[in-house]
Amino acid sequence: MGQDFWETLKNSPDGYCRVKTIREGGDKILDFVFLNTNSAFNKNFGLHEKNAQREKGSEIFPPDIFELWVKNLNEIHTKGGVVKFEVPGPGEEKVFEVISWSIEGDIIDSLVRDITQHVVERQTVKEVLEDKGTGKVLTPGAWDFDLLTNRLRDYTGAALVLLVLKDNERSKLTIRAVSQSNRLQEQFGEEEPGEFRGKEWTCNEEKILVKPTQKFFQGDSLEDLISGSPLEEVGEMFSGKIKSGRVGAIEFEPSPGSRACFIILMFPGETQPSEESIEQFIAHLDLLLHRSLVGEEIKEKEEKYRLIFENSPVGILHFNGEGVITACNEKFVEIIGSSREALVGLNMLKLPDKKVVAAVKEALEGRIGSYDGEYASVTAEKVTPVSVLFTPVATSRLGGGIGIIEDLSEKVKAERALTEREKEMKTLLDTAPIGIGVTVDREIRDCNDKFCEMTGYKREELIGQKTLILYSNREEFERVDREKFVQAGNKGKWTLETLWKRKDGSWMEVLLNSAFLYPHDPSAGVIFTAMDISDIREAEREKESAYSMLAALFKNSPNPVTICTQDRYVFVSPATAEQIGRAPEEIQGKEFSQILPEEVEKQFKENLAMVSRKGKSISLKEKIPTIKGERFFETWLFPITNTSDGERLFGALSIDITERQKQQEKLDYMSYHDPLTGLKNRAFLEEKIHQLKKDGELPLSIIIADINGLKLVNDAYGHRMGDRILFRVARILEENSRKMDILSRWGGDEFVFLLPRTSKKEAELVGKKVKEACSREYVNGLPISISWGVGEKNEGEKDIEVVLREAEDQMYHHKLAENRSARSAVLSAMLKTLGVKSDETEEHAWRLKRMAWKVGEKINLPLSERERLTLLVSMHDIGKISISSEILNKPGKLTPEEWEEIKKHPETGFHIANSTGEFSHIAEEILSHHERWDGRGYPRGLRGSQIPLLARVLSIVDAFDVMINGRPYKKPMSMEDAVAELKRCAGTQFDPDLVKIFVDLFEKGELRDSVQGRKR
Repeated sequence: MGQDFWETLKNSPDGYCRVKTIREGGDKILDFVFLNTNSAFNKNFGLHEKNAQREKGSEIFPPDIFELWVKNLNEIHTKGGVVKFEVPGPGEEKVFEVISWSIEGDIIDSLVRDITQHVVERQTVKEVLEDKGTGKVLTPGAWDFDLLTNRLRDYTGAALVLLVLKDNERSKLTIRAVSQSNRLQEQFGEEEPGEFRGKEWTCNEEKILVKPTQKFFQGDSLEDLISGSPLEEVGEMFSGKIKSGRVGAIEFEPSPGSRACFIILMFPGETQPSEESIEQFIAHLDLLLHRSLVGEEIKEKEEKYRLIFENSPVGILHFNGEGVITACNEKFVEIIGSSREALVGLNMLKLPDKKVVAAVKEALEGRIGSYDGEYASVTAEKVTPVSVLFTPVATSRLGGGIGIIEDLSEKVKAERALTEREKEMKTLLDTAPIGIGVTVDREIRDCNDKFCEMTGYKREELIGQKTLILYSNREEFERVDREKFVQAGNKGKWTLETLWKRKDGSWMEVLLNSAFLYPHDPSAGVIFTAMDISDIREAEREKESAYSMLAALFKNSPNPVTICTQDRYVFVSPATAEQIGRAPEEIQGKEFSQILPEEVEKQFKENLAMVSRKGKSISLKEKIPTIKGERFFETWLFPITNTSDGERLFGALSIDITERQKQQEKLDYMSYHDPLTGLKNRAFLEEKIHQLKKDGELPLSIIIADINGLKLVNDAYGHRMGDRILFRVARILEENSRKMDILSRWGGDEFVFLLPRTSKKEAELVGKKVKEACSREYVNGLPISISWGVGEKNEGEKDIEVVLREAEDQMYHHKLAENRSARSAVLSAMLKTLGVKSDETEEHAWRLKRMAWKVGEKINLPLSERERLTLLVSMHDIGKISISSEILNKPGKLTPEEWEEIKKHPETGFHIANSTGEFSHIAEEILSHHERWDGRGYPRGLRGSQIPLLARVLSIVDAFDVMINGRPYKKPMSMEDAVAELKRCAGTQFDPDLVKIFVDLFEKGELRDSVQGRKR
């Protein structure tokens, strides 16, 4: 952080701190060390400046505030960007809003703003709406509109509040509630405003007011507010019945699609609460109105997803970013053979099964991990063959990952049984490798033992039976019989799948390979082999089910998810379809070439080929055209599996990082640009200078320009005026530069020009041109003046830093010669401006000088001190230059805030005088000219002889002249009354000895010429 930037923040009314984070042994932030804090930050949290520097946050903040800081700093470290959060102050009497960001590694900056008043107002409105001490709470769905209207009347102090509702279906406006104050009864007499409750009339307009808005809309009369709107009839109803002052109205929605309006009438002479307060009332009302509806919707969604979660046919668990199980369904508990209590809280990264740990880590790293094997539970004495898919969770709120676990016990059993059968078949291979049978005229004539085993019948139970005995129904039997002739053709062979019924009534899926015993004589009979493929088909269905579950999981992903082969789409999530601009069904099953532009298709296929070669996932950042324009995505491509026909499947998960990319580009811009002027900053220029050391274009000239008198302007008007001058100088420099030139803001009031292929002589012409252009410019009446210097590099050996020093030395030489003149010009402009916008006239200054000189002579002041006194008279109110003319010339009484603004001018004048060497010797007297003899003055509360002598003289002559000549807010006195007032205030406001001397001079007539010589 540059020194000038720190100087700006150091005196900011908002708190600021810069910290360095501590992450010992991991990526998580554990603590932080303060590098810089400003006075406002130390004051907000009750810290001493010396104690705050280089101390740890855990040593300075209470545990609860420290934990809140660490939590949000971790969020910045994890996600980047800007984080806002609220923290209580010491003793929890204040509330602060903290805005934190990081632009360089472990360094994090924070701004802290006091929002206590905002929180108090927000809570007050909430209490008024939700309780108000009545014990009756407003609840959505059962609104007591009379109660609501009464509360708004009490809150605003209104004479009358009306609630008007709009019925969209009937196009009717109805006065739904009326609330009057007790005082209003006197205006109505026997009639009451309540008679208007229930009044309704036709309204075809979409809105109620002419200027509908959720902002509070005010007028000086009811006619002003509702003229030209459907509510004009309200004015007719109340015409001549109510004498009101200011009125106001605000619309809101009591339910989706409906409209309502509060009309507020105040008593004459009374004002309404602030617009912001009324808007907070309505905003909180809206929150109450919709909270119930949103809550029910959330509950419904939560219940739906809870049922899906709990009743899933596979086990499901969620784990957080540390690998700890946070939730699981009953199916998962059943598979593991444990309990939910034992499983929730278990850290899977600490399991003894390293394959499980590796798969979980893959999910936490943003990839899909898998585990297949016999898992030995650590919470139960059970070993279960399982297949688990671990997927990352793409939402920032949940985080971590999801595990989908499938119990393979039955499948393993089936596979083992099949293996045993295969062994048996191998033993019988010479006679019957598989179930074999022979039929003639659809009658079983023979079969082997394997066939009997498959069907559950004994051999003697099958021989002679029609094959219909094996089929589930006659329709299936006849289908197979028809199909065999279709397939047989000239070859006399066919293959069919069908459903057979065993003797015990159970079903099995069978693959039949059949042929005529004699191809040319179908009547001779058929020989067939039968294979029970129930397990195989079941495994395929389970695989398809698992795939469907995976697709269902991805379907609800907010990020684009795709499953595809090497050249076509298999599944696309709604988010992917939205990105492409088509419906999912228009994409699934299509080839890439039918959907994607040629270049995008080519790149996508190349990336899939890379995944296929490596056999593992890859991630890449890319710019992709979408219906919303080009967007930046971070995409993970990963292999899934092979399909039943040997085709490879791939998955793609994309996250839109467009905003993050824009933020990065913005940060890159900020890294090399000055935020005030938009010019390149010092960091950029230093990097460019480093390059020029290697390949500079000679001759290379450097101009350093410095603004004269900027500190004086900042002290007098504040940094905002100084910033305006800096900005204007930057534009002048730009207007006088070439495309090849490099212009930057070097420091607080310094600019640097790099001019390639430019001699020193040519650069000096540029410097003169810029200086002349600046001298013709004024900002708010203040002249602009710069000093500049030039350095030249015309040979390769000369170091660029030497050239910079040459330019800087020449600039300082010019500055020494010009700075005094520049400051004088600025000061003259200030005094001229002050004379225009205040009572500080030349006549007033003339009288003060004459009176002060007389007093100085009387008390034997040396000539040099009397001259200093005369200068003090001219300069004492220079600090008023920063105060608005509205306050300086206000005819009425100043508000407390305006008075505080006035009381700042001695300090401002002190800083201005100190900024100019020729006036610094009266700075202390300028600071003290409003101190009082009794110590009740300002700004330091000095008393008696602590107040500088010249300041005491000035206060007497200034007060006397003001009294006899008056001010916009005060009539003039007679001289005798003014003298009496000085005597009365001697010893309290004024030095009594000096008052005595002044009065003596007046009574002897020695001040008459000074007082009356030049009337204003």
